[in-house]
Amino acid sequence: MVKNWFVGLTILVLMMATAEAGEWNLVRLTDNTFDDYFPVPGMSSDGSKIVFLSDSDDNSYSYWDREVYIMDLETLETTRVTNNIYRDYQAAVSSDGSSITFIESIPVSDTDTIKKVYVVSKDDGWRQGDPLVTLTVDGAFIPFLSTSGEYLILFQRTGNDYDKIKTYRTVDGKLMGTYTLTYGLSGWPSQSSDKSKFVYVENVPYAGDPGKKRQRVHVALTSPPFTDTIVYQTASSTDVEEISSGLPAVSNDGKVVFYMESRHPAEGDAKKGVFIVDDKGIRLLTPTNGSVAVGISGDGSKVFYMERGKIYKINSDGSGKELVATMSDVFGFGNLAVNDDGSRVVFLTLQASEDDYEIYMLSREPAKAIPKIKIDLLPAFPSTTSVVVGSAKATHGDTVQIPVEIRNADKIGSMDIALAYPSQVLQFIDVIPGSLTQNSLLEHNVEDGRIRVGIVETNGISGDGSLFYMRFRVTGEPKQENMGNVMGMDTGIVGRIYPDMTEYFGKSGYSLVLEEFSVYDTDGSKINAIGINGTFSLVSEEEMNRGDVNGDGKITSVDALMALQMAVGKLEARGVADMDEDGKVTSKDAMEIMKVANQRMIEFAQKYMQQGGKIPSIGK
Repeated sequence: MVKNWFVGLTILVLMMATAEAGEWNLVRLTDNTFDDYFPVPGMSSDGSKIVFLSDSDDNSYSYWDREVYIMDLETLETTRVTNNIYRDYQAAVSSDGSSITFIESIPVSDTDTIKKVYVVSKDDGWRQGDPLVTLTVDGAFIPFLSTSGEYLILFQRTGNDYDKIKTYRTVDGKLMGTYTLTYGLSGWPSQSSDKSKFVYVENVPYAGDPGKKRQRVHVALTSPPFTDTIVYQTASSTDVEEISSGLPAVSNDGKVVFYMESRHPAEGDAKKGVFIVDDKGIRLLTPTNGSVAVGISGDGSKVFYMERGKIYKINSDGSGKELVATMSDVFGFGNLAVNDDGSRVVFLTLQASEDDYEIYMLSREPAKAIPKIKIDLLPAFPSTTSVVVGSAKATHGDTVQIPVEIRNADKIGSMDIALAYPSQVLQFIDVIPGSLTQNSLLEHNVEDGRIRVGIVETNGISGDGSLFYMRFRVTGEPKQENMGNVMGMDTGIVGRIYPDMTEYFGKSGYSLVLEEFSVYDTDGSKINAIGINGTFSLVSEEEMNRGDVNGDGKITSVDALMALQMAVGKLEARGVADMDEDGKVTSKDAMEIMKVANQRMIEFAQKYMQQGGKIPSIGK
């Protein structure tokens, strides 16, 4: 567990955002160069704490380093909850903020992962012990905790359908019951502020036309008797009445709000806006110009929604509509978490000028001046010997070079490594010795998407650095999937708003899996070591970062060398290495990349030294 502060917590200036009427303050809770993710069930009922995930090594293409944090909104102190070597995604917090649940994804092959669901508590120091649930077949989607944290509610899938809601007792992992959706989930579920209820939308066939669908809105309890009630069903098929595939929201007393478009011919013009379902039935609360994200206070008195950079508040009886905040420089919104009395609203945005996801809080309380304190910027590698497969992104036709590194090596004499790669999108070229094996015996063999590498070094390998590089030709094409307008955001936003859910949204991401490896010292004794898998992302040319020639998410001397090889014709020239954009790759471009790499190294060292740490050895 590591306590830290997120750098540069500041009250937003008017150029970025303004809170209206003087009683609302807009606070940027995270201000860093790496992506943050805030799940809607991630705020305690009183709004004093939030749980979120962050890409802690500033590399959005290496999923294994995403960690769980909890922030105290009274002090803005942030505590790192997890410190593992796998990908954490989706998290939720109990009503009082004393318990957290999250899902950990462990790749076991190019296409398969094991999902482990944990529940950790503050009283136990957020210690990550054994998982409460381990899933090897069904996928885990979203976890919720009950009010006291006594029960875990887990949305699971069979195949491609999210069709099961399972309830577990957190004290011992006992399965308390399974609710099977008849037809499957539509969009994302969300939870009430006090965690007593959750709401979701189910797609069902429309009786008048099997090719069309209608929707049911369910509200279920998170504690016994775990009842599940249909509170609204669209009057006709989705081409007449359609609820947004984003998050609906539910209050502690069961009021439900969502964005819907109603196009009944008899009613004249279509009704688009925020609808509310309560004991009086369904009604249009307020019209909007298009799809919006919504939230409702726990006491059910206030509804918030975001539309085109503006945040509005309206009372649940339809009165008192007001503009409470305006944001510019924003490309997309996440959904809203609202506390019990509606005095705090937390949400996620993409800053267009920074291409970065940050978390904000809208609050009635006076703004506080927040000091800039150091942050744990880097992932904490285990102190044991670790074999680390690098991560990379590239586009069709590229040559990509992916490292396999070792950390904390101590007189290693020999190694056997078997690694699986996605042969359907990568064509193997060769293996190149790394910084630690220039004078070692190194042999490799490839068959059926599997690379076997043997290394012998009689003088012993010690320290940190690269063992070898794998070179591939990218033969696959990026997936072109129409995401539609999901959750009121532009097409393509969703895969980044929820960066840890790419496997559900069809992004072209593939695992590089260490299937087997053995490590021995120079005396022939076996060394206990752990393996960290990598990720290859198949992207379009537009998504490549200029200067990042090998697509590993950072610019280093390796990129400069590859650019120089392109300049002399050893590698095919690519636009990602054309720094001056003159249509060709020359030694001048390689020099510019090297300058960037040197500057990044200096910044890296400065940030790390500010933390009082030592500069780690980094393989070239």
